[in-house]
Amino acid sequence: MKILGIESSTQTASVALSEDKRILGEISLYTGLTHSESLMGLIDGILLKTGTPLAAIQGIAVSVGPGSFTGVRIAMATAMGLSRAGNIPMTGISTLEGIAHVSADFRGIIVPIQDARRDQVYTAVFKGEGGRLTRLEEDQTLSVEELKTLVAGQASPVLLCGPDAHGFYERIKTEATQLVAFINQQPRGAALCEISLEREFSFEIRPNYVRRSQAERAYFKEFGVHVLND
Repeated sequence: MKILGIESSTQTASVALSEDKRILGEISLYTGLTHSESLMGLIDGILLKTGTPLAAIQGIAVSVGPGSFTGVRIAMATAMGLSRAGNIPMTGISTLEGIAHVSADFRGIIVPIQDARRDQVYTAVFKGEGGRLTRLEEDQTLSVEELKTLVAGQASPVLLCGPDAHGFYERIKTEATQLVAFINQQPRGAALCEISLEREFSFEIRPNYVRRSQAERAYFKEFGVHVLND
């Protein structure tokens, strides 16, 4: 099965193509969130590089967040456009799971993070077991203090990974003694391809924003609407 992986939830866009368990090619590019101008070019590039026509793609694995709201929407819109054009089923994958997947060989607790701004992070908790991941906690938004408590409460060594790992590692390492290492890891299209091998495909995907966008929060505030967990 040939799968196209699409990732643009951070400032680095990444696309990959796989056939069964083999990665045929991957292209990643730092675009500074201008994904609307570059993502289709990257997809055209990976198809050309691997000599693969769109008609040969049998599935699309797309990152659905959390991350940049604009980036997530661009990735999903691109995936849905290709899906409709080629009648190709899709599967949506958590950006945080994709980040953790790259470090799955670490034996211990894997905590992927992304900067959610306002002194908060998007995070989740996984257990690494020789290349396989077991999810322990769902995707969530935490303050830096809550992240420190989360890491300090783990019973096994903790790896912090993600595009913003170094900065947060430095902020919490003194008190979170279980924290043993960090990896500055950008999300990768290849990880989506690999994860998708164990997922079901359909023609519907939903975003995983974890919290509402700034525009949505402003709207609800203006009209006096209180939203739980926002």
